Amino acid sequence: YFVLKSIYYFNNNKKYLNDDFEHNYHICQMISKDIIDETKVDFKIYGKENVSSKEPILICSNHVAFFDIAALCYSIDKPLPFAAAKELMDNKIINKYIESINSVLIDRNTEDIKVMKKQLEDMEKAITETGLILFPEGECSYGEGEIKEFKKGGFIAAKKNDITIVPTYINYKDYKRYKNLLVPKDEVKVIFDKPFKVSEINENIKSSEHLAEYTRNRVLSLKNSI
Repeated sequence: YFVLKSIYYFNNNKKYLNDDFEHNYHICQMISKDIIDETKVDFKIYGKENVSSKEPILICSNHVAFFDIAALCYSIDKPLPFAAAKELMDNKIINKYIESINSVLIDRNTEDIKVMKKQLEDMEKAITETGLILFPEGECSYGEGEIKEFKKGGFIAAKKNDITIVPTYINYKDYKRYKNLLVPKDEVKVIFDKPFKVSEINENIKSSEHLAEYTRNRVLSLKNSI
C-alpha cells in the first residue's frame, strides 16, 4: 500500500514541474511530506538551524535507504540539488523529479577518466553555486553494518573552495523491508550537526581524503550520541 501511494504522489504531481529549480524543489518537499505521513512514524528533526545558511552548503549524510531522500528533502527548506546515481534516470516514476532539481548524476561504475572528470566538475559547479546534498558512502547500507567509508569526490570541491559542510545522520528506530526497499516504522530522526569549514577547524586536513574521513567521524559521533 505504501509503495502504491508513493507512486500515486509522484505521478499526480508530475504535471506541476516546470523550469524553476526552487519551485520544483518545493514540489518535491510536498511529496516528501506526503510520503512521510504515509509511514505514520514519529519524525523528528534536530539542528535545523544548521541548514538555514544563505551561502552554499554541502550536506553529507549516511545513506540507509531510498527513504533518506524524502527525509532530507522534507527537512531542508533551503532548495538544494542531490547527487544521484545515474541509473535512477531509468526509473520513469522519479526521473523527471531528479532532473527538475538539477541533480548531479553520478555513474558509480565508470572507469572513463573523462566521465569522472566531468562528474567532479558538475559536483563543483553545484557545490559552489547552490550547495549539494551528498551521500558520500556512494550506496545504501540497507541497515546492515557500520557507516561505510566516505568517498572523496564531493570533498575535493569542498576543500578547494572552503565550502561549509554539515555532517548529517539519519536514524531509523525500526523498519519494514520489501526486498531493497526499507520503510521506517515507529521513529525517524534527522540530525544536522554544526556546520564547519576546513579553514575554521583545528585539524590537519591535508587532502580531500582527510576531509572525507573527518566528516565521516563527525557523522559517527552523531550516531553514537543517540
